[in-house]
Amino acid sequence: MKYTMRSLMFSSKISLSHIACVAVLASALPSFAVGADFSYSNDFSEYGVNPKTITSTASSANGFFSKDPELGTWELINGRVKAVWTGSSEGVSSFVKRDFREDNLLGVEQSIENPSLTIAAYWTNGNSADAFLWSYFGLLNASGQGYIAAVSRSGIIEFFEVDSLSDASSWTLLGSNDTGFMQGQTTHHSFTFSIQSNDLTLVNTNLSKSTDASFSVALPSLKYSEFTTIVFGGKFGTGSSGSSFNVNFDDLLVTGTSIPEPGSVALLSGGVALAACALFRRKF
Repeated sequence: MKYTMRSLMFSSKISLSHIACVAVLASALPSFAVGADFSYSNDFSEYGVNPKTITSTASSANGFFSKDPELGTWELINGRVKAVWTGSSEGVSSFVKRDFREDNLLGVEQSIENPSLTIAAYWTNGNSADAFLWSYFGLLNASGQGYIAAVSRSGIIEFFEVDSLSDASSWTLLGSNDTGFMQGQTTHHSFTFSIQSNDLTLVNTNLSKSTDASFSVALPSLKYSEFTTIVFGGKFGTGSSGSSFNVNFDDLLVTGTSIPEPGSVALLSGGVALAACALFRRKF
């Protein structure tokens, strides 16, 4: 009889320890799953009037912009990022990018979900008839894969899925629309490229006229949904006239939700479970 009672008491304690493990684990998991608001802004004013060339290693207290691929020249000057290229009549594509895992703006094991990239841009010289001139806005994951919005000066918006930024053959066209929203010489526009759920959206706003045009593509599902890096750039050059057509960017804002990578969630969850069970086994 005594043996039976002790067995029942022991079994009861084991059950209580299991319940306690589950309770502790359940209370800990929401802190991993619920993301925090992410925001980053840069008006580039810290760089002053003296040009600072952007190279693959250029950085500053609030910069860390790197050039990719190694085509064209980029400068930080007069509160803007400026493309400088006069060597091609057909134009070349070049980008600057920012990985938010650097400088601890985003945790090493974190990424951004449902991001939005807003930046102002204008062209030096030329006009909307120069069809080879494009602006690029991109959101990439830790492996350099993601989505690019391309906008021509004549108002065409295109979305691409990219597996490699510097390999044009890996760019897959997802949708295209001619908005007719033209970008004239030195006309400032604000561009917002956002990825919400499965929708890609680009809004082009003429800042001097307070009008805008937009285009969206709704995908069945996203191949890439967790981002760490932004990209902006352009296809620019001299054009047939011989003038230098260069794109300028300023007033950058990036928002979204920072979330842990799936692997880190599993690792943390497993650690919490083991720690909770060990604690209660020792107690009972």
